[in-house]
Amino acid sequence: MTTTFLVLGDQLSTDVAPWPTLSTDTVILVIESDELIAQPRHRTRTALYLMAMRAFAERVRGLGFTVDYRRASSFTEGLACHRAAFTPTTVRMNQPRGRRATALFTRLGVELLPDPFFLTDAEEFRARKKRSATMEAFYREQRRRLGYLMDGDAPRGGQWNFDEQNREPLPKGGGTWPVPWSVALDANEQSVVDELLPSHPGNDAAAARAAYNAVGFAGSAPGRDSLHALLEACVRHRAPADALPVLLAMRDRDVRPD
Repeated sequence: MTTTFLVLGDQLSTDVAPWPTLSTDTVILVIESDELIAQPRHRTRTALYLMAMRAFAERVRGLGFTVDYRRASSFTEGLACHRAAFTPTTVRMNQPRGRRATALFTRLGVELLPDPFFLTDAEEFRARKKRSATMEAFYREQRRRLGYLMDGDAPRGGQWNFDEQNREPLPKGGGTWPVPWSVALDANEQSVVDELLPSHPGNDAAAARAAYNAVGFAGSAPGRDSLHALLEACVRHRAPADALPVLLAMRDRDVRPD
């Protein structure tokens, strides 16, 4: 009996369910769908998407899993070819975001597991429909429920948000900004960019991995420690001084499960 676990390009984490309980007998399926890649999105976005998927597949192979990484015209074709090659008894995946994707994979007979990438799942959110639906009300409920940046039942620092300050206009003339990180792409990364040149808009994909490479991520998918290092470097160089303690506190609390 073979079980397949399908991973999409926005689900590239082994720190979430069901990864901690997956047997290495599970075949991991990653599909580069031409239909998705051909969407007229910015070249940088698509290049990063593909680089991350390929790096993730290599990292998972290093964990002892069999990875079926395949390019197909569509997810439908990719899944059919995988089933023909591996004959899995079950194909599972974490629920994708979006109704169209959910409908597609349901129709293709994929078992959908709860989405672990949100702090509040869809059913829990639906259960609160009789309460205020404003973002501010939901934000405060989440802070209280999860304990982020709270002192007891009160917000840390005495106020819930800094919206008034956030509404200030930019300085006249745009102000000054730090120079972005910039690190040359390696040959494999450059080939991804070159592949997208004729078909995708945008002209700065050559700098797509500037921050990614600058803190030592080249050649592998970043882990939580590396991402925290990038976050700290970013807020120290770019955030206002009075915001730094709050941002670093959020980092230390691991505000996302992945």
